[in-house]
Amino acid sequence: MSPGSAKAWESRARVAASHVIGKTVVDIGCGEMLTEKFLPEGTVYIPMDLVRRDARTTVLDLNKQDVPAFEADTVLMLGVLEYVHDPEKVLRDLVGKTKRIVTSYYKKIEDDAANVFMPWVSRTDWVEFEAMLIRSGWGMIECVEYGSQAGRIFIVEAASSNGERIP
Repeated sequence: MSPGSAKAWESRARVAASHVIGKTVVDIGCGEMLTEKFLPEGTVYIPMDLVRRDARTTVLDLNKQDVPAFEADTVLMLGVLEYVHDPEKVLRDLVGKTKRIVTSYYKKIEDDAANVFMPWVSRTDWVEFEAMLIRSGWGMIECVEYGSQAGRIFIVEAASSNGERIP
């Protein structure tokens, strides 16, 4: 699956939704809001994106604005951090706003066509991405591959100062 195919996005949304906890979900970079249809009935869904997707959408540009104040059980960020100039700041800004983050990340691969065709500004390898999560205050729960060798979904929760997850 190519990173841009509709089938890949829907598959990623289904996997991400299976890792949501609680009743309130903020979907930063909601796009077509594919994840919403996979959430349990009764989940409060709060979409955020660069453009208004519907009347509920909070418009947010993470390269120009701070993450707004909110409280949520889970934050989804699928296909977002690759477009953000300072993803570590965004991750730090989410500490205290949510219990869990479910985020996808597409690692940098040499000679990858996506390097040319996607306007990604922030790509690194898995080791550095996981270190960034820990430095930002998050502890790893699980990492799930999806779609291709370069795409993964990271499930993280608030961590102590040593990077261990807080129960």
